[in-house]
Amino acid sequence: MKWLGNRESSNVEDRRFSGTGLALGGGGLIGVAIIVIKLFFGDGNVDISQVVQQTRQETTTLSPEEQAKDDERAKFVKVVLAETEDVWHQIFKE
Repeated sequence: MKWLGNRESSNVEDRRFSGTGLALGGGGLIGVAIIVIKLFFGDGNVDISQVVQQTRQETTTLSPEEQAKDDERAKFVKVVLAETEDVWHQIFKE
């Protein structure tokens, strides 16, 4: 599928770096894993705010190359959604 240059959907809310805490996604799962490991192998004292801050720093620090790839993936998602919207619009029109 050739997707570069195609229409992008405006129905996408980009929350990659919104800092919503322990969301169940990329960095959130890492944070949960760190908490579980600390609880099992540590003394039971876990500062969740420190784990959240550390996880945010790890997941939001991207090199320029990583940022470019991440932006390209976001554009790809927007184009795929736009194509889906177009197809369903046509189906419902018929």
